[in-house]
Amino acid sequence: MPDDLDLEDALDDLHHDLGKYIALPLSLLPLGASQAALREALRRGLLETRRVGGACQGAEALWRGFLEEAPQARSRAGFAALEAAIAAALAWIPRLEDEAPLDEARARADLTAVRAAIRALMG
Repeated sequence: MPDDLDLEDALDDLHHDLGKYIALPLSLLPLGASQAALREALRRGLLETRRVGGACQGAEALWRGFLEEAPQARSRAGFAALEAAIAAALAWIPRLEDEAPLDEARARADLTAVRAAIRALMG
């Protein structure tokens, strides 16, 4: 039972810290924003996902922290879908540095899918 409670607490934290904040900058951006604004919103969502005081944690660090804290999550139904959603979101990081146009709809879908996948894993 303690493992289940620990996992539920870790999932609650992940939902709040990663699921909520990864897509927040994009959700505040008007549809059809400039590429520069889109790139900045993606950068903040992915690299400055959670701010506490003066410290920032990126999405990748939050994900790794969750995996270290709750390795038992890997055996839960829905983990593969969450892992895939995280991978799709993190795949935007290298795109922040290039000049190729970003697909706003795809970016929004990929980042918001993280929260949905966490909720599904929570059951």
